[in-house]
Amino acid sequence: MFDKLNQESVTSGEHGWKKRLDVKEWKNDFKMSMYSKKVAGSKNDQFRSHTKYRNMSLQKISNFFKNLPADKFDFILEEKYVDIQESADKKDWSCVRLRVTGNVPLISDRESVSIVNFKYTDDGKVFICSKSIDDERFPERKGKVRIFNTEVYELYETVENGE
Repeated sequence: MFDKLNQESVTSGEHGWKKRLDVKEWKNDFKMSMYSKKVAGSKNDQFRSHTKYRNMSLQKISNFFKNLPADKFDFILEEKYVDIQESADKKDWSCVRLRVTGNVPLISDRESVSIVNFKYTDDGKVFICSKSIDDERFPERKGKVRIFNTEVYELYETVENGE
C-alpha cells in the first residue's frame, strides 16, 4: 500500500490529490506540504504529507511519535498509550493509542483509537503505520466524534542544499 501511494503524483491531478497545506519556508527547522483525496466507499479522506526537518535525528523524530508531548499542543486534550511492545532487537515497536483532540475553532472534539507500528529497517529507514481500530477498552464518548484514519510515514535522513 505504501509503495503504491508513494508513486502517485500529488501535483498532476490524475490521482485526486488536493493540496491542503504548504509551508515552503523553513520555520523552526520544519517545512511540509499536506495533501488529501477522497476514498471510494468511505466518508473519510486519505492524507499524505511531505515533511522535512533540519537538525533532527531519526531517533529524535521516532521518540517524538512514540511519546507525543501532548502538553505542548493546545488541540490535544488527551493522549494515552497501552499495550506497548518492542522486539528484542528493537526493530519493531507497537502500541494502541487513544488520542482526543479539541479546542479547534469550528471543529467538533474528535477521538481516535489506533494501532501504531514502527519498523526500523537495515538501510536506516523508519516506517510508521497508524490505523484506526475498535477497542472495547475505549468506548465512544458523548460529545466526541470518533474518527477513523490510516497514516503511513517513511522517515529517512538525507542532505538538501548542504543542510
